[in-house]
Amino acid sequence: MALAEVLTEKGLPAHLLAERSVLGAVLLDGLAFSYAAELLHAADFHLDTHRRIFKAMAALAESNRAIDIVTLGDQLERDGQLEAVGGQEFLYALTDGLPRSINSEHYARIVKDRSILRQLLSAAQSISAQCLSGADSAAALDEAQRQIFAIADERVQEGLSSVGDIAPELLRRLDKMHGQEITGLRTGYRDFDQITADHRRSASRGSDHHRRPPLHGQNRAGHEHRGKRGPGREQNRGSLQPGNVESAARAAHALLDRPSQ
Repeated sequence: MALAEVLTEKGLPAHLLAERSVLGAVLLDGLAFSYAAELLHAADFHLDTHRRIFKAMAALAESNRAIDIVTLGDQLERDGQLEAVGGQEFLYALTDGLPRSINSEHYARIVKDRSILRQLLSAAQSISAQCLSGADSAAALDEAQRQIFAIADERVQEGLSSVGDIAPELLRRLDKMHGQEITGLRTGYRDFDQITADHRRSASRGSDHHRRPPLHGQNRAGHEHRGKRGPGREQNRGSLQPGNVESAARAAHALLDRPSQ
């Protein structure tokens, strides 16, 4: 049976209930849009009405406005799309019949799955038409690879965030950490936290030290020749020695056994 006949008989892959459920979940909880937007674009919806509504939701999110039935209806009316989607009554109907436990991310994945299947069918038709038109085999193969890889790339990028989205939060955390005397988990014992922080800084310096090639005047172990002075403190600054670990352990036990004041 030809592809066109199969499509005429069965129709394109779509899950209209999942599409309605995604839109309805967003109307009940505006925060659900962020989960849906990670996976979906307006073009992923099969029904044109659903595509128009999702575009209006995206416009509200981009302008930092709340997404609910009232604001969505207003946005659609501003865009001249409210009557085209069925009016305010259709928006209210989107939340009817939703399960008590809303799984908007799972609904979005169902919609995305059907969208990918439709894209593959479209690519297959385009590739078939090019092959039947007498095109060069190398050119047809290159075009087929381009179309299939474009669909695959879109799937690989699901769930990724742009640098512009994550950079402000990352910079805020770095600013907060800048200048802190102690980083990492605090135990509540200030002296013990200071000791372990010193060892973390020492270990960090040690990792950098061991990556550098030996300087002039150092032996193969990386220690300077100090003559009668012997290995001083500077000799051990670059690494966390067993004696230091034992000292830290003894200090920790002493702090833990110290009666609270």
